[in-house]
Amino acid sequence: MKNIFLISLIVIAFNASSFANKFPPDTIKITQGNTVGKGNDSTAILDAPNPPLNNVWKKINNPNSKIVPYTYQREEDIMWSKRIWREVLLTEKFNLPLYYPLVPVRDRKSFAQVIIDAITKGYVLGQGENKSDTLYLTAYTTEDYLQIFNRKMFMAQFTGIDSTPVDIDGDGVDDTTFVTPRDFKTEDIKKIRLVEQWFFDKERSVMDVRTLGFCLIKDEYKYGAGGVQIYMGPKEVCWIYFAEARPLLSQAECYNAKNDGARMSFDDIFWKRLFNGYIVKYENAYDRPISSMGQDQGYLKGLDALLEGEKIKNEMIEFEHNLWEY
Repeated sequence: MKNIFLISLIVIAFNASSFANKFPPDTIKITQGNTVGKGNDSTAILDAPNPPLNNVWKKINNPNSKIVPYTYQREEDIMWSKRIWREVLLTEKFNLPLYYPLVPVRDRKSFAQVIIDAITKGYVLGQGENKSDTLYLTAYTTEDYLQIFNRKMFMAQFTGIDSTPVDIDGDGVDDTTFVTPRDFKTEDIKKIRLVEQWFFDKERSVMDVRTLGFCLIKDEYKYGAGGVQIYMGPKEVCWIYFAEARPLLSQAECYNAKNDGARMSFDDIFWKRLFNGYIVKYENAYDRPISSMGQDQGYLKGLDALLEGEKIKNEMIEFEHNLWEY
């Protein structure tokens, strides 16, 4: 019996020692009380080979996610196609996961912050010409981006504004507004423009869409006499070729209101069409937009332009619907 008892103790001790060596490398060992030779230095209490995790689990899926490849398309299978330009207002409630957070929070950045950080840190997305209608095919060089986002050289052309109402005569009514120029911030990007190719594939019998490119857009201001702010309209910051940006977007997490444990990526948002936008241009003989786009002011404004975009969308839905027999 003694021998059996001793053998049992040895087996238990061996298993305990082997179990202790199986702790993950991120396990934190906490030393109680004062550390020898260091007094009450709280920085010496944590003794871990790696920095502590800011989560219960270590994220593997999102940082290593791969893009879903597009289905190969043959020209013979394209029965119908239409190219449209769509604008997405990031501050709209449905699109807020693209606009926030304004400042990077833990593992999340805004859509504009992800793109700008990747560009300024050397993520090469391609090269292209400086023409608004063709830039989506390829992007600027990285050096051009670094020049665009130089805070000093482009302060007058590419800056944000801070407005401060002032009551001069003390009657309780604001008499004027002081406008203070400031450096460009990613929160100034409140709109993006998409170029989409809609088509009907008769081989798969589906109406499909591919995003060809997107453009970051900010409001442009100038300052008149006395620092008065003058709105000059939206300004295109840069065009990005979407297919080249997909690997980057697929690894950038965005907020999921339903479940923090199942975060989506920005590529998922575009792939699943989880955003809301309005059509500002479609392929036409005059090559003119519906509403204002850069130098071209379009042929409609305000509510009429929105209704025209909805009309085009409904025509595309009806076209697909009429292809089938019931």
